[in-house]
Amino acid sequence: MPPLPNSSPPTRAVLAALQSAYPAHTYGYDLSKGTCLKSGTLYPILQRLHDQGYLDAQWEDSPHPGKPPGTSTA
Repeated sequence: MPPLPNSSPPTRAVLAALQSAYPAHTYGYDLSKGTCLKSGTLYPILQRLHDQGYLDAQWEDSPHPGKPPGTSTA
């Protein structure tokens, strides 16, 4: 049985955002905007929840080398 997730306010905010979006896939950027958490807080929480088996995650490659997914060029 995996350990219980951390119950800090940021973790609860992430879990609430994921629950409200379920069953749709959610991107980290959308979670960051919806929870007002910076990436340095959000991504460690997501990694910990993934490692504990509470969520499934996948990374998408960027269509533009050197730029994160979702970034457009003009």
